[in-house]
Amino acid sequence: MSLLGFYILYAKQREWWIHWVNLCSIFFYGYWSLNHLTIFISSIGFNYLISKKVVHKNKLFLILGVVANLLLLGYFKYTNFMIDVANDNLNADWINLDVVLPIGISFFTF
Repeated sequence: MSLLGFYILYAKQREWWIHWVNLCSIFFYGYWSLNHLTIFISSIGFNYLISKKVVHKNKLFLILGVVANLLLLGYFKYTNFMIDVANDNLNADWINLDVVLPIGISFFTF
């Protein structure tokens, strides 16, 4: 259905196909997890706004965007790992968080 919609829109209104592909991507991602859909859409929106500032040669916003994306990725991928390392090295008894890694976070972050 996604591919059919793409070909129909590409043949009739070329500027609409990108919106169709984006909507299909959001639907696909949301079908997996509505909770992580907010992260996905927020990341897209944040990066879009940052990109508008970076176009005007604003290095501060470029750094902010990269750091924010790396922090998001680091939280989801490495929080429990860091807790385990701290528990092993400090003889602590910290409990791992219920952090579920959103599917494709590395892909949409980079």
